[in-house]
Amino acid sequence: MSQNYYDILEIKSNATKEEIKLAYKKLARKFHPDVNKAPDAEKRFKEINSAADILLDEIKRRQYDISMGFNKRFEEQKEEPKKENGKDEPVHPNKTRKTILKFDFKKFINNLIKEYYRKKAQEKINGKDIYMEVKISPQEAVLGCERKINIIRTDKCPKCHGRRFVNETICPECSGVGEKIIHNKIRVKIPERIKNNTKIKLRGEGNKGLNGGLDGDLYLTIKIAGSENNIKEIFITPSEALFGTTIDIKPEDGCTKLTIPPNTVSGQIFQVADKNNKEIAVQVIVKIPKELSEEEKKLYKKLSEYDINRNREELF
Repeated sequence: MSQNYYDILEIKSNATKEEIKLAYKKLARKFHPDVNKAPDAEKRFKEINSAADILLDEIKRRQYDISMGFNKRFEEQKEEPKKENGKDEPVHPNKTRKTILKFDFKKFINNLIKEYYRKKAQEKINGKDIYMEVKISPQEAVLGCERKINIIRTDKCPKCHGRRFVNETICPECSGVGEKIIHNKIRVKIPERIKNNTKIKLRGEGNKGLNGGLDGDLYLTIKIAGSENNIKEIFITPSEALFGTTIDIKPEDGCTKLTIPPNTVSGQIFQVADKNNKEIAVQVIVKIPKELSEEEKKLYKKLSEYDINRNREELF
């Protein structure tokens, strides 16, 4: 069955050309793909154009109505009497004229797009935030490091400077979007003793805002290598951390020994290979034993006497 063009334009079958034109403009704005992002918007837009193309042409409309069986009365506009020497010239009763409306669809759509972009050019648009992951080694997590980050983000169009128009026409550089995609490199300092999944916020390093809108931020999520597996915790004493030691790993872990270097800090992560050469993460926790002998307590007491005059900053 043929489509009902009157239903598509949401008008009656006896609508005037002016009513058809107004209905078309309203629906074309509503369903234009640049404005309406619904999945069926493009299909509706094409149907609306097809309906208007038929109904705004008097001959095509008459043929369509006959084919559809519409009992519509076609009224013809009588030609107004011409004035000659200030007097009305009589017109033959059977003499009529037909006014066929010529409609430039291409020009109308271009004006519609321009109007849409002009409105957009006046809106403040905040830049969107960017989220990235940065992978570092366990040693870098403990000691801190610096990373060069490659970012793909939006920035103002260099030709129209975000205004979308150049000399009253849509910017040819950005096609009226007002922004371009650029590659940017920045250096990021990752602090020492950072934990896995820590987020670092870099203000203003996200996508650029338009028309006075705020720039977006850059969020970096720190991922420590080996942390995607379960980290095995190993407890060592303060003296082992200070002077270093070698620790036997349980056989079921597939590892044999882990060498702890001198001056190891609590929370430091090491990577060791199991029997299948698969790396696993081992985190060292410095902990004082729950039960100390009297001799050990005296030694810790003696050690604390040296710490009284030490600045706390010197401990780290």
